[in-house]
Amino acid sequence: MADKSKRSCWDYLDIGARSEVPVIQVWIVIGNKSEKYTFIIDTGYDGYLLVPYAIYKHLELEKYEIPKNLWSVGETISGEIIPLITATCKIKVMDLTFECPIETFEGSDEFLAGLSFLNKFITILDGKNKKCCIEKV
Repeated sequence: MADKSKRSCWDYLDIGARSEVPVIQVWIVIGNKSEKYTFIIDTGYDGYLLVPYAIYKHLELEKYEIPKNLWSVGETISGEIIPLITATCKIKVMDLTFECPIETFEGSDEFLAGLSFLNKFITILDGKNKKCCIEKV
């Protein structure tokens, strides 16, 4: 049986879609400041965290950008390929703080947690109880 002290859970969120969606809350840590954001779980996104372009600018993440030749690309649902502006900074989830790539692109307006992020944890999508839980590995 899993140790519940190593687990954090969040209720699914109603975003006005057909059904409620699984989310997690993550603190983005910049220096001695941190801001909490709610990220939608998106298993179709293979990156770590995607933030809206305006938030990327607000947090001044361009100061932490990796070289452009190391950016990955994203593919939209319509097949368009776009470069993903990427910065590395600290994030905190549960009581864990670690370095994490954060991506965006001009026009991005979503907070998404992708597969690379989820792979750092045991992730439980409990649809019956409408909860998303992650456990430390």
